[in-house]
This record gives sequence, structure tokens and C-alpha cells, in this order.
Amino acid sequence: MSLTNHKQTKLRTASSPLKNSFIILLLLCINSVFSQQKALPINSYNCKTKLDDVSINEILADPNPPIALPKAKFIELKNNTNQTISLKNWVYSDINNHFTFKNDSIKANEYLIICAEKNTDKFRSYGRVIGISQQPSPRGSGDRLSIRNECGTIINHVNYTDTWYRNSSKKKGGWTLELINPKASSSCAGMQNWDASTDASGGTPGRQNSIYGISPEPLKVTQAILLDDTSILLSFNHTIEQNSASIVSNYTLNNGIGIPLSAIPTSPYFECVRLTFSTPISNGNSYQITAQNIRDCAGNKLSNKDNSAELTLTKQITKGDILINEVLFNPNQDGVDFVELYNHSSNPLNLKDLFLIATNKNGLPKLYPITKETYLLKAKHYLVLSTDPDKIKQHYHTENTNAFLKMESLPAFNNGAGAVILISDSVRIDQFDYADNMHSKLIKDRNGVSLERVSFQHPTNEPGNFKSASSAVGFATPGYKNSQYLDPNRSEEGFSLASKTFSPNADGFEDTLQINYKFAAPTGAATIRIFSNLGVPIKKLINNQTLAAEGMIRWDGLNERNKRAAVGIYIIYAEVFDLNGNVRKYRKSCVLATQLD
Repeated sequence: MSLTNHKQTKLRTASSPLKNSFIILLLLCINSVFSQQKALPINSYNCKTKLDDVSINEILADPNPPIALPKAKFIELKNNTNQTISLKNWVYSDINNHFTFKNDSIKANEYLIICAEKNTDKFRSYGRVIGISQQPSPRGSGDRLSIRNECGTIINHVNYTDTWYRNSSKKKGGWTLELINPKASSSCAGMQNWDASTDASGGTPGRQNSIYGISPEPLKVTQAILLDDTSILLSFNHTIEQNSASIVSNYTLNNGIGIPLSAIPTSPYFECVRLTFSTPISNGNSYQITAQNIRDCAGNKLSNKDNSAELTLTKQITKGDILINEVLFNPNQDGVDFVELYNHSSNPLNLKDLFLIATNKNGLPKLYPITKETYLLKAKHYLVLSTDPDKIKQHYHTENTNAFLKMESLPAFNNGAGAVILISDSVRIDQFDYADNMHSKLIKDRNGVSLERVSFQHPTNEPGNFKSASSAVGFATPGYKNSQYLDPNRSEEGFSLASKTFSPNADGFEDTLQINYKFAAPTGAATIRIFSNLGVPIKKLINNQTLAAEGMIRWDGLNERNKRAAVGIYIIYAEVFDLNGNVRKYRKSCVLATQLD
């Protein structure tokens, strides 16, 4: 054997152990790969599930006090596809807990109730139920809920708050939050696609939501406001779906401007879109903005008939455009302060650059921005500013629940005296110097009583231009016309009857006597009594009650013993007096009739 062949043989012999080790390692790696592949599910559809294939469809976060549903928390899932989806290794999470599903599934278009294991029997009559070991604990005030597939992909998530109820009574418990459009739960997120259930039982577990697909009216464009020389705020009559509203090619501005650079739906209600263009918009031209292919959260498409609007130019807020109209600076113990504004101009005004200031003995004044986003206050409309609008709605009658704006913080108003000031661009728009002694001397407990503006035509701080809200309206009128407001065109004053006859027989026609009143100046207090035609006292309707400047009182035909008064002629006798002791007396007659057989 040659030396060369001998060396080669030695090398081959020496390398054999290394080669064997490499082969063993390779086999181990191959075996590991095959083992992992064997562990994968045969049906890998789960990893192909898309956003909103399954949605969180209903939430009962506060079951107490119950309406008619079980007194237990639950969430409901909805399969929005036409095929069964395996939930194996899917994860449901809230802020406090997470739960991994085992060999569970959700059928095509099925509703699936998820509750604690101990409560499953309570929900079996409503539909299919899965009990989980960890209590599904969506919190009453708000929570972050999500579901992820086995690959860790978020399929649906909800970051809700109790403000989504939009109803102070339902917010207290027993009612579910329901999704309007399950297939758009991500593109129509938040309050725009959720609301309190309208079902008499308090919710709809295991079946279609009571508000499913609800749309108040056909979607249409309502207004276009020019915010600056390149920006337009386009408004719709109700909530729009964000995905379609964010596509710039869905908008066109005439006069050669064309398609916007950006389209951004504005929160929290997503009823407006801010459009920004590259070309400046000139005040010298007439413009029209047109929208198309926009949908609402129920999936309804914008009609071609109501899809455009002429531009409305927003003017800069000047002194006297917005007036301080009502102030509650000494709320009840469990109440909150509020300031009500009134747009006295003839144009919609943007409140984005408007600030609120309160001056009192507690220190130097501080600027409080009313809103950090575009907010249009329509001409001749009211707006209530508060840190807790829901609490105000609980304490007082509100005719317009949308006339409220929640501020992050409100100035601290001194209960004795102070000043409420509106400032825009360093200009003092309005100022109200209030004091506790401006309240009516007839009101002993002034807590919870607002001061209302009497006239828009007179200066804010003119003596007598702010008075205590009437007890007849509950001592405040947040969001609507003041009880002490004086119509400058008012001529006739006193008491009048809507009809001189009434018949309390529950037939729907003149069942009560309607007594109307109006005065040229706010009254001190009034007493109204009912007498028979012989002068016998029958009923005291009101006693020393402060009245609004204008209003209405009813008599239901009952006497002091809550028995129906006899058929006959009656006298309505009213006494109205002021703080100086002046008394005005009014007398009207009426007939309590009955239906003849």
C-alpha cells in the first residue's frame, strides 16, 4: 500500500465517528420536525380565521338589579361565517382573566353564551352555553375584552365603557350592551356600533340582538363646514362606518379641488369626517362637496339623492356670539356643577378654540379648554358643559339629551360668589359675575338651584338678568329654554284656559283642564286654588310655588281627597306675588262635564 493510500484510509477511519454523530443529529432534527407537524391540527382553518369572523356580540357586565335575565355576568359570541369554527386553544381575555378553550366549537351563524361554570344552568334555556373556570368578569364601568385564535391572532376585541348605554337608567344595571352590526364590529368600533338592549327582558342571549341592523333613517349628508382654507368638516345624520369613510376617493370637491389628501372620521360618535385638501379653498367661490360609497354601521349605503352639501363658512367667535345662559355653582351633595352656553349668532360656531375660566378667591384663574376637537354648536342651540352629564340627567328633566358636552375638568366655582368667563383668541366673549344672593329670597335651600338668564337682549351682568330657576321645572333647565326666559315679543300676560270645559273620563279628549300662564317678568311665587261656583274650596293645585315666566299647569278633576269632583261650574283662583308684597289676582271659570248616555 502506498503512503498516500494509507493516509486516506486513516482519514476515512478517523472521520467515521464524526460522520455518525452528524447523521444521528440530523435524524433527531428530522424526527423533531415530524413530531411538531403531527401536533398540528388536521383542520388548520383556525389559523385562517379573519377579523370579525367571530365577534363579541353582547355583554352583561352588571346583572344587578336584574330585569328578567339571570343575575349573572355573561358575554355572547357570534359566528359570522357559514361554517363551523373550532375554538380549540382560542383565548378569551378581559383585564383580570384569560381562559383557553378546549375542544369547543361554534357552529355557522351560531350564538354562544360564555359564563362562569357555576352559572351554566341559568342560561341553558337561552341557547348553547360554555362555562369557563375563570369568572368572565366584564366590569360594569368598562373593560377590555378580546378573543384570539390558536395562532394568537386577535379576531375581535371590545374596549367598552358604561357611557355606551346612552341611558342613565339602563346604565345602573340589569341591561346588556348589544352590537348593532357584528360583521363591522372592528370598522365600526365603540359607541357608534353598540347600545343598550331594547328587549323587555334586558337582553337577548342566544338570539339576534334587539338592536341588530338598526339605523334611525337613511344615511345622508347634512352639512359641510369650512374649518380653514384646506379643511372641511362633513357631517352625516348618524354614525358612519370608519373604513368606507376613510377612503379619500369617496369624496370630491368641485371647482378643480378634487379628491382630499386625507379623510379622518371624528370621534366619539363618528358622525363627521374631516377632509383635508392640498389646494386652498377660496372664499370667493361657491363649493359643493360630494360623497359616495359611504356606509353606516348597519351596512346601509349613502343614497345618491342626499350625498352632497354646499360649504358653510365658520366665522371666528366674537364678543356676544356665545352667551352664558345658565350656571349651577352650588349643586346638591351628590350633584355636579354645570355651565350652559347659547349660540346667539346666526351661524354654527366651532368651540375648539373656546376656553372657560372661573375667578374666585381660591387663586389665579386657569384656562379650561371646552374641547380639544372640532365641535360645532348650531345657531340658536344650547350646550351644557359638565364633567358628568349623566349625573345632571339623573337630577333634572332634560328635553335634549344630546345638548351635553363632557369636559375633562371644569373650573372650581365658589359657592358664595365668582365669575364665569368665556375666552376665544384672547377675546372675552362673555362674562357672568354671579353671587349666592342673586337667588330668590323665597328659596330656603339653594343647593341644586341654577341661576338662569332672563334675556339675551340685555347685558349679561345687568341687575335682574339672572334669576333662580323655577321650582315648577325642578330648579334647572339644562339643555333647553330657561324657565325664566322672557320672550321680547310677548304681549299678553296672565292666566288662560286651553278650553273652558273638560271631562276626566279617560277617553283621550280634554281629560284634564290645561291652565296656561305667562308673565312679562319672572314671578315671585304663586298659589292656585279651585272653588265650586258656591265658593266651597275643592283643591289647592299649587301653594307658594315659584313659576317660570311661561308654562302650564293641569287639573285632573280630583278634589283634596283624590275623589272625582262633581259635574258643574268651577272657579280657578290664582294669586301671584313678588318680593315687594305686590299681589296680582286672576279668576277664570270652567265646566267639569261628563259624557251623556
